[in-house]
Amino acid sequence: PGLQFDADGTGACGAALTLCGAPAIAGTYTVVVSAADVGGRTALSFTVTVEGILIDAIPGTAEVDPGPLALDELSSSANNSGTYAVKLSAEPSASTTVTITSADTGAVTVDTSTTSGLQDTLTFTAMNWDTPQTVTLAAVQDDDPVDESVVIAHTASGGLDSTAHLTATVDDDEPQLKLLFDTDPGPLLLEEGAVPGREYAVKLPQEPTAAVTVAVASRSAAVTADASALTFTAMNWNTWQTVTARAAEDDDAVDEATGIAHVASGAAEFAGVTTILRVGVGDDERIGTDYDADEDGLIEIDSLAKLDAVRWDLDGDGVSLDPGYEAAFPNAAAGMGC
Repeated sequence: PGLQFDADGTGACGAALTLCGAPAIAGTYTVVVSAADVGGRTALSFTVTVEGILIDAIPGTAEVDPGPLALDELSSSANNSGTYAVKLSAEPSASTTVTITSADTGAVTVDTSTTSGLQDTLTFTAMNWDTPQTVTLAAVQDDDPVDESVVIAHTASGGLDSTAHLTATVDDDEPQLKLLFDTDPGPLLLEEGAVPGREYAVKLPQEPTAAVTVAVASRSAAVTADASALTFTAMNWNTWQTVTARAAEDDDAVDEATGIAHVASGAAEFAGVTTILRVGVGDDERIGTDYDADEDGLIEIDSLAKLDAVRWDLDGDGVSLDPGYEAAFPNAAAGMGC
């Protein structure tokens, strides 16, 4: 990995029959060269040794696994800690120390020894350079719901100067945050071309550690929202903020189903939190089946499926994103009953 072969001198190496680049992973690699003519094919091979630190995230397998190493934040989980192996790819000229550092000790800790306390170094000599030594990583419990990805750096000094990295991922045990809508579980149902539109409200599920901005954007031109961003702080995080959604007029007779995305940024625990509010649009050109057969303002119920499905259309406008409703009332007419 990281090397290229320049066959004709027009590639990255700039010279024909040249191997060049920056090796990415230490190890010994076999290069096979084949030649063919009318008499058949012959092959020869040579090896390329990349000196450095060799990391095996899953020791004991047939091939060296460069990672990542997956951990669980939950302390009682068997995957709360994990081990991997480190060795050198070539004999060092003198005793070599490999120092291992976690980029975020608040998320992942490193230990290179079974003695008490956390150790962070390994020592390799001419006698043990190719013997794997074990490193243990452990996930640290925190109070946020954010999954972490932490780079573990390995720096060799002494008889060999080299660096290598392993990534550790942490599956957080707190439930993932979601923004709250007063229309839960949704969807928000709109009538095409209706000027007032419909309001819904948004707030945070918990007090943030810093200000949070929630960007509001419709996923379709069929629906617009009157707010592009909402701001929440420790003072107003639990106060509903209102957004008005409207369905644009068009010339077709097709109902639309889309969503309004709400993407949070700011406080670390909310960074990247995305919640979609589903939106259904009842088209005003649509000609559908009127299930209010006697025009008394009530939808006729003649099956258990319809009785179950009316809960998804409580205002009787004939619009719902629920597949059970569509099955019970296929091609329902807009505004057909209550």
